[in-house]
Amino acid sequence: MSENNITNHANIKEITLNEMENVTKRELEAFVLHERLRLESKCGSNTHTSSLNRTIAAIKSLYNYLCEQTEDSNQYLHY
Repeated sequence: MSENNITNHANIKEITLNEMENVTKRELEAFVLHERLRLESKCGSNTHTSSLNRTIAAIKSLYNYLCEQTEDSNQYLHY
């Protein structure tokens, strides 16, 4: 997130839920494109697909978790 100027925090622990809630679809798409290009330059054009898919799955899982109801019927994020 800091590499793509989505947040200005150097440490991931400093990112707030409010910042996570305000990440746009365009910012996530730019991040995925950045990762794709980074992996292609590092690993070659054919070997990066599984790594990129794991990254996308991790982002989806994080947002799904943050949008689920907690035990006290609250959510971390509201969409």
